[in-house]
Amino acid sequence: MSRLMSPQSWRPRALWLAWVLVTVGLVAVAQWEGRRQQHSRLEAFGGDLQSLAQVSATILTQRLQQLDDVLLVLRAAYQVDPNSLEATIDLLRQGPLADRDLQVVRVDRVGLLAYADTPGAKPGMYLGDRSYFKFFADGAADQFLVDEPVLGRVTQRLSLPLVRPVYRPDGSFDGVLALSVTQASLTEFGARLQFSPDTVVGLFNLDGALVSRSRDLPALKGSRLAPMQMAPFLSEPYGVLDHVSPLDGVTRLAAFRRLAPLPLVVVVAADPGPLKRQTSLEISALTFGACLMSAVLGVLLYYLSRALQRRREAALLLASSEARLRAVLAVMADGVVVLGPDGGAQSWNAAAERILGEPQCRELGLPGSGGTSVWIGEDGVALSASQHPARCALDLGLSVDRAIVGLRRADGELLWLRMSSRPWWGSSARLVRRWRCRLPISRRCARRHWMGAWRRRFSKTLRNRWWLPTRMPALS
Repeated sequence: MSRLMSPQSWRPRALWLAWVLVTVGLVAVAQWEGRRQQHSRLEAFGGDLQSLAQVSATILTQRLQQLDDVLLVLRAAYQVDPNSLEATIDLLRQGPLADRDLQVVRVDRVGLLAYADTPGAKPGMYLGDRSYFKFFADGAADQFLVDEPVLGRVTQRLSLPLVRPVYRPDGSFDGVLALSVTQASLTEFGARLQFSPDTVVGLFNLDGALVSRSRDLPALKGSRLAPMQMAPFLSEPYGVLDHVSPLDGVTRLAAFRRLAPLPLVVVVAADPGPLKRQTSLEISALTFGACLMSAVLGVLLYYLSRALQRRREAALLLASSEARLRAVLAVMADGVVVLGPDGGAQSWNAAAERILGEPQCRELGLPGSGGTSVWIGEDGVALSASQHPARCALDLGLSVDRAIVGLRRADGELLWLRMSSRPWWGSSARLVRRWRCRLPISRRCARRHWMGAWRRRFSKTLRNRWWLPTRMPALS
């Protein structure tokens, strides 16, 4: 049969269980708070990247719009006078075409190179196989085309064609005008805006071809994103993604934005690793703080459980002591009465009730309160309330040993007692006084004790007189 545990034995276990739950709760709260801070900081980091993507899209749109205006000016001048194209280009070299990396190319209707200001370029070179020429030769509408990077046959470098078609007065196709720009020139604005070193600006067309990139462009020339890799950038006009870059395999947080109405997507990406490491350290610090707090609570709980254990042991010891005391008092021949601080009797044994009687036991600590019994001293004079040995011990807190007092009952019977009292200080610092009443003595014994007490008192009085020395001097 299993033994049921007492409520006192469950208290330490309940406290330790509560400590375990509090520890788990503190660690969980620390982890949750750390992850919440990490999430909020990553959101703020993504918001900053989105702002940079918006700024980059605005700069690229303005730059490409400026180059498109140059093409429109060149086309208008060529349609008015084909021979004025070179003079118009020289004039624009003082302004929008001041960058010598911008090269102008004119291809006629059959795909032959009609004009190029590239050093070493020879007119008559066939360019009809270029994708931008085929796009407009097949009847595409008049629009500003940003083609994929192509390798120059004369310069032997990748360049980005910006193309506008040329039409005759009757509206028939008459070739194309193209501006050839370097790939890096479109994204070099990041240095002017003081982007962080780990921030990457990329430009893609809608087919996934890499148009320009601010970092590692020579190693990534000709790169292209697969349709599945490009799909997240085409699903929304703008957004933020946390993904592994398919170009260099680095995990970055990327913000993208469409360059409407141009068929381009600008992507600004940065590595959130330092931010994640910082928040991981903060999570570790919060977890350590929670564990430290739990350890402090554990130490306090340990001492509390020890105090409860000692209190429980003291209570058990007190209960066993009281049980032994009751057993001893029950078989004692002496009467024992326990009085409270107010003088009222709290308990007494059977011998005290047999010797004094129940009313006298109740009135033992309250003499002179109008009870039925009268207490007298050794000299036979009734004792006042302040002269009673019980009240003296109650008021002074001192022990009274073997005092001879008499009890005159209501029926006139005189009962002589030898009374001793002891103060009893409880654990809660309140005074509990106990008096022990001896068995009644005989009248002869009482008279002998009474006479002896008077003799001792008289001798003491004589010794205290200055004219009667204690010892007589020796006769010479």
